Amino acid sequence: MHSYRFLLPLFVITIFLSACATQNSDIIVARFDNQTISAKELEDAYLKNNPSDSTITADSLNTLDNFLNLYLNYKMKLRDAFVRGYMQDPALQKEINDYKISVGKTLFLENKFYEPNLRKMYERRKWEFRVSHIFIRVDTARTDKQAYQLAKSLIDSIRQGADFIELCKKYSDDNATKNNGGDVYYITSGMITIPALENAIYNTPVGEVYSEPIKSAYGYHIIKTTEKIKRIPSVRASHILISFKDSTGKMDTAAALKEAEAIRDSLLNGANFSEMAKKYSADKGSAAKGGDLGYFTRGRMVLPFDEEAFKLKVGEISPVIETQFGFHIIKVVDRKPIPSFEEDRDELKNLFQRTWYKTEYNKLRDSLASEFNYQLLENNEGMILSNIDTIKIGTDYDSSAFKQKYGKTPIFKVAGKFYDLDSVLTWMSKNGYNKQRLVKKNIFDTGIRQYSNEILMKEKALNYEKENPEFAKLMREYANGVYLFKILEEEVWNKIKTDTNSLRKLYDSTRNKYWTNERVRYLYVTAKNDSIINNYNNLLKSGYSFDSLVVDTNPRKEKALHPEFQDITKDEMASRAFNLKKAGDVSEPFHSKNGWAIVKLLEKQPKRLKTFEEAKPELISLYQEKESKRLEEEYLNRLRKLYHPEIYYDKLKEALLGTK
Repeated sequence: MHSYRFLLPLFVITIFLSACATQNSDIIVARFDNQTISAKELEDAYLKNNPSDSTITADSLNTLDNFLNLYLNYKMKLRDAFVRGYMQDPALQKEINDYKISVGKTLFLENKFYEPNLRKMYERRKWEFRVSHIFIRVDTARTDKQAYQLAKSLIDSIRQGADFIELCKKYSDDNATKNNGGDVYYITSGMITIPALENAIYNTPVGEVYSEPIKSAYGYHIIKTTEKIKRIPSVRASHILISFKDSTGKMDTAAALKEAEAIRDSLLNGANFSEMAKKYSADKGSAAKGGDLGYFTRGRMVLPFDEEAFKLKVGEISPVIETQFGFHIIKVVDRKPIPSFEEDRDELKNLFQRTWYKTEYNKLRDSLASEFNYQLLENNEGMILSNIDTIKIGTDYDSSAFKQKYGKTPIFKVAGKFYDLDSVLTWMSKNGYNKQRLVKKNIFDTGIRQYSNEILMKEKALNYEKENPEFAKLMREYANGVYLFKILEEEVWNKIKTDTNSLRKLYDSTRNKYWTNERVRYLYVTAKNDSIINNYNNLLKSGYSFDSLVVDTNPRKEKALHPEFQDITKDEMASRAFNLKKAGDVSEPFHSKNGWAIVKLLEKQPKRLKTFEEAKPELISLYQEKESKRLEEEYLNRLRKLYHPEIYYDKLKEALLGTK
């Protein structure tokens, strides 16, 4: 009977009992047992379930009267659920807590983790910095400590006046940048996978060097910020490329430069850029489009081209720019603005996952560990590891004497609750750890941390309603829905017994409700295009047998020649066949779902009353609906006798319309 959950009225699922602090909070519009319903409570519930009504008016008073009756019934059911002890029912509380953990974790992460970090990244990405670095490698010739000390001494030297560029040439191990002053071009938030490097860039004034070396996987970086500008997400540009080679293939850069400058002069004097690109550009791919390169982001083009394109204003013509491909004349035709936060949210989240996520999640984890008093029992962990070196995760451990001896040994504690070795290894076994892998310290430590992360997040979810009013509302709504479902399951749905005799009586009294649609039997031929179907049509018009054509074109010949009746609403072919006048008539070719078709009518069957067996699914649904209403009304009558409800319509009108 669990399918009856979907019969719950929508208002029951969404109602929220709010605490109110307005004058209508004191006006009682209904009472039952020792409970009351205030005008404000009713108004809030009504407006929540009728979002199109922003306020209560005289026109909506009748609707509100009806809603009060429904709401009173709802409150009496919840009161009955309380009396029955549902709020202490272990199975129901587990269902509620499981939902609380699942939804609470999602809301907490979204509100307290993703939202602030994505906002921070969004604000940072309004700017970009040009950065230079000196890289000091850690390798066999230089220890980590030595690399750090060298980097630190270079920072001190630069701050005392030493030339960054000269030191870069002498000491940097980044061969790609050491001879151009360490320039790594423009950086914006989300481009660097090491948050410490990004933070150093964003916290270093232009022209200065960050105070500390920043460590990466291979060594230390000395960071210098050389420029800070407002970020341009992308530009759309056109260009004209003049090759270094002349028409014979010979290199002639002087002639190429002269030609490029002459073209630029023409453009500055009003020549059409698109036409000039089509006529002169050596980049044939873009030349055909008037030189259009479409939109591109910073760093997608070769450096001299990229630098110039992002400096230009919309409509501006660049000087002649040289790259390894030749001489370019660039025109920027559009600049995309910074998108709104919501427009950029998906991209921000992708960037965050690739860059800041691990660092920020570890911070969050440390915060939760402090909040819920996480404690790793290191002595117990050490004792386990000193004795477990021959035990593997999974069945090896499950069947071992080691489990019998040490399985209940506490490994860590969260919120006063201990988690033992059994729970740790069971979690590891279920969450991707190789079940036949030896339990070594690094594996065990990782498993403990990941499992404890999950426990900490669970604790936060279970307590999140204390700090998030919206989540608290949601959980009250969900819990009330669970209790109401249980009530209706016990009082209504489980009591419905569908038997043949009851259905037969219902059929006899309502049989005129159950009719078949028109049905039709027909033959058909299909084709993927109109030329083939027209060929079939010409064959039929010349006297070729429709049955023979079906045999020729349909691999399932026997079934195709002996079709069953089809409801005329089944598809276009059934409808077209039914519209033919008499058996044997053939349609003209027509377009169907998968191509083209011609149909031949064999037999029509008009609407008729359904037999008992044909109507049975509808009868069952109708019977269950009638019984549900009857049983629920019986249950409500018992509640009315028990709780003696009273409704004060005059008070309702007074409170909501200000009249007596």
